[in-house]
Parts: sequence; structure tokens; C-alpha cells
Amino acid sequence: MNRQFRRIVFVLGVALLFFPTAGEAVQEQRTLSVRELIDTKSKWPLFAENKIRFSVRGRVQSLTGNEIHMKNCKLRFLLNNADSFPKLKGQSKMIKLDGHFDLLNNKPVFRVTRVLAEFSQEQLHRQRSVDMKSSDPEAWRKLADYTAAEAKFYDDDDLFQIAAQAFEHSFQLERINRNDETPRDLIEWIRRMKSFGVSEDSLEMWEHDRFQQQWRELKTKQNLSSENLLRLARDIAERFPQALKPLEVNLPKLEEAYWKDPEKVFRESDQSRQDRLWRIFYKTLLSQEILNRALQTGENGDRIVKELKDAVPEEREMIREHDEKWMDWRFSRLDVAGRDEAVQLSAAYRERNEPERAIEVLKTWLEERLKTWQKEGAVGYVRAARESVSLLEDRERAYELLEKAWKLSPGEQEIEDAFASIGYRRHSGQWITTDAYAKLPPDPIEEAIRSGDVIEGMTPSQVKRSVGVAQKKQLSFSAGHISEAWIYGEESQTQLVVHFLRASHLPAEKGKVIAIGEQKATVKVSK
Repeated sequence: MNRQFRRIVFVLGVALLFFPTAGEAVQEQRTLSVRELIDTKSKWPLFAENKIRFSVRGRVQSLTGNEIHMKNCKLRFLLNNADSFPKLKGQSKMIKLDGHFDLLNNKPVFRVTRVLAEFSQEQLHRQRSVDMKSSDPEAWRKLADYTAAEAKFYDDDDLFQIAAQAFEHSFQLERINRNDETPRDLIEWIRRMKSFGVSEDSLEMWEHDRFQQQWRELKTKQNLSSENLLRLARDIAERFPQALKPLEVNLPKLEEAYWKDPEKVFRESDQSRQDRLWRIFYKTLLSQEILNRALQTGENGDRIVKELKDAVPEEREMIREHDEKWMDWRFSRLDVAGRDEAVQLSAAYRERNEPERAIEVLKTWLEERLKTWQKEGAVGYVRAARESVSLLEDRERAYELLEKAWKLSPGEQEIEDAFASIGYRRHSGQWITTDAYAKLPPDPIEEAIRSGDVIEGMTPSQVKRSVGVAQKKQLSFSAGHISEAWIYGEESQTQLVVHFLRASHLPAEKGKVIAIGEQKATVKVSK
């Protein structure tokens, strides 16, 4: 009684397994693949005892006599008539066996009553996709799982790729159905597809969409901090290191098309072009992060330019623009810049092949410095004159500055030396060029200076040039005049005495030598 009850329960279980529920195809429910059949191996003795009938679908390996050998299956499939085995065409090795289990020598066997040539597993996969609800993501995932299991059973890479495509398609449908997926959704879908075995090429498309969504989310939330931008850029580079390779040249048309519709352009691109798109995406993030720190004044332009050159060297126009801002900022502060800063800025403009701007820098710097130097009087003008020659070789400007210095301190030796350095000599109250001076008749005063003599008519500065500074000076005053005596030499020796005379309202330099004499040494007699 118990045995009979168990048999009834078993038959009902088999019926539930092989007969359809509402809305499902009878044929599909009554047919097992060889893989599914093997999964029921523990029930084969009961199948045989109850002569359970169903169909088996799988890949045939060979036919020996009346025995069919199915691939990867050790169950014996016995055919009553070998002549009824169909001729298989093309690459398909799939057959469908109708029959039932039986016992032979107390071992389960499958008695084949009919053999039919079957569609390939790829064709069966497509047929299942047509028969099911095509807009249901879960239905596609179930189909993918089934086909993947068959592919693994037969170690069939091509069949597995079909399963992977179905699995990926299920998430494409999910995107369509939801239409509001978040980066987290995409991350989870990518994880599941990667775990399933979807191809890297397909995953790359999904990864791109995910990164683009993260980028849009940052922009929408106005959360473009350096931390967020660098994190996203780092994630891209770690996943797709080709993004680190700078473009040989910028591709403005490709870049423009890409940013109009990133996902579409990426999907329609080959691998080589996709590699360039990754670089475009990556360098956009890095550029944005660097420019976030650029001051509008251009004050930190040197650092910005260096970072751009290191990170995105192909962005030549961007680098040039910020280098220009940096140069403009440096130019704007020439009023407080040191000499070296001005010289370096001028050199930078020359390197950029902007000679006029280079000269303008030095002229501007000199004019700004003159505002301060002129407060020092003649010394300041002399300094400005020397810099005009040193920096700009501008002797005309130097002459103008030295004339101003001479008016402030006429007869000053430093000013005469400065005039001489630019090719001018003093003659008859005027400054003339060295060449013109050389053509003049000999000047007795200059001749005396060269000889180290003193003659009448010399000014104090000319006497200094000839015989140096006197050891002693004596002044005497008379109505409207000042007499001055310069005494050279020690008291123990014969001394040279030079006598000057000038009107009392004139400065000392306006005095003239009126007499030259000697003063005998004073002899001290000891008592």
C-alpha cells in the first residue's frame, strides 16, 4: 500500500514537471535537454519502472549499431531501427529523441521510438525569445541562464556569447522600462553582467554610460569640487588606462560631436576611436579640476600652465590662453617688480616671438622705476640712464636723462663719466659726440688735465681731474667776491697753491683759476 502511494505521488510529480501550466507550450514542457535529463539521474529508476514518456533534445556524438551516443551523457539510448536515424545537414548535430525509460539488466535505458533532426541551440534560443514576453527583463534573464547552462554543459563559447547577449539585453530593457536609472543602478547592473560573463566590449559601453551619468550628476548638483572630479578621473583611468595617453593632436570636431551625445557617439565608434573618446572624457575632467583653481587675475597662471602641460599637454590653446593671462598679470605689476623680474618677463616675450612686447616691458619698468629714482636727484637720473643703455641700448633716452642730471649737479664727475660711456664729451658748455670732439683743435685745459697740470681758467672740477683733491683749502671774502685757495702737498715740502675767484652769488663750481703759485716749506729751527 505504501509503495503504491509513493508511486502515485511520483507520477503526479512527474506530471507537474512535464505537463504545462496555463499559458505555457506543451511541447516545451515535455522536452528535456540532455543536461536537464542528467539533473534527474536519481529518478531514472522510477522513470524506468513507470515507463515515463517524454522527449530528449541534445547533441549527438555517434551512432553504434542501434545505440545512440549523446554528447556528455552516459545513459544508453536504444533505437529499434537504425535506418530511422535522420541524416543531419550542415553544422547542426542536434537531434530530438522521443521515447521512454526502461530497465535493461536492471539498469535504466531510454527506448527511442523516434529520432528527429533538431534546430541548432542558437536557433532554439531565438525561438524561445520569440515565444516569451519580449519586453520582460526577467524573462530574458531566465532565457540567458538556460542558454548559458547549455553552453557550459557543451563548453560552447559561441553559444555562451548568445546567452550573454540575452543577459545584457535584459538590462537594456530594464533601462527602457525605468528611464530614471542612477549611477548606482548602472554599477549594480554592470556587476551582475560581469559576474555572468558579458563581454568586456559590451561592459565598456555600460561603464562609459555609468561614468557619463556620474559626470552629469556632478554638474547638475553643481558639485564640481576637485575631490569629486579627481575621483571620477581616477576611476576612469583605473578601469580604462588608455585614457592616460595624450592625443597626438586635438580633435575638435570629434570632441564637439562627442559632447553633444556622448553615449551615441561612443556606441557607434570602433575600439581605436573609443580609446580617443576615453581620453577626451578624462582630459575634460582634469582640465575642469585645474581651471577650478585658476584665479581670474592670472596671478597663479604659472602653476596653472605647468599643471595643464603635465596633465593635458594636447590642450595647447588652453595652455596658451592661461600663459597669456600669467604674462599679462606680470606686466600689470611692473610698478613693483624687481629688475630680474622685468628681464625675465621680457625674455619670455622674446621666446614667444613678441619682440615689441619684450621692449615695452623694459621701457615700462624703467619709467616706473624713474618715478622713484628721480627723487634721489642727479644720482637717480644717472642710474636710469645706465639702465636705458644696459637693458635697451637706448642712448638717446640715456642722453635725455643725463642732461637732467647735469642740470641738477653740473660738473659732477659721475655724470661726465656717464656721458662718456655713451659717447659724449663736454666742450664750450655743450655735450658733443666723441667723434666731433676728436675733430676739435686741442683744448688747452684738457691738454693740461692730461698732463697733470693746472692752468688759469680751470674750474674746480677740472682741477680735481688734473691734480686731485687739495690737502687744505682757504677762503677769503671781499665785496661781491669769494677767493679760494687750494693747497697741495705737505708743509714740510714746497706746496702748490691754486687760487680761485668767483662772484659771491655763484656756486663753488663756477669759480675759475686766476693764479697758480708755490709756497715754500716752513723750516722749524730748534733752540
